[in-house]
Amino acid sequence: IVFDWGRILLTFWSFLFAVPLTFLVRLLLHKAQTDHILTVSERTARIRRWSWMENLGNILLLTLHVCFCLFFFQFVQFYGDPVLWRWFHVSVLALASECVASPLVRSLQFIYMRLQIM
Repeated sequence: IVFDWGRILLTFWSFLFAVPLTFLVRLLLHKAQTDHILTVSERTARIRRWSWMENLGNILLLTLHVCFCLFFFQFVQFYGDPVLWRWFHVSVLALASECVASPLVRSLQFIYMRLQIM
């Protein structure tokens, strides 16, 4: 079996990028929720700001991937090259991995908070 490492890395680049980044933002949200020095209104404002930034980041990444997939699809249809078809499949897999990253990060955050309680 020959592994195409470029294809494998490109398939999961967004997944490998999105999980730590989203996890970090969620940890900052958790810190904002548990920071007792801040008043309730300051804590709420901080949570809203981070939630807005996280949602905007997710929307931008998904939009970028959808545009990337559509661009590749048009390019592949024009040239009909089998190698380009493979890259189109890779871009679709990257989009799918981005959709998987957010629920996985929520699970990791839940485990992290449970470990903190113990």
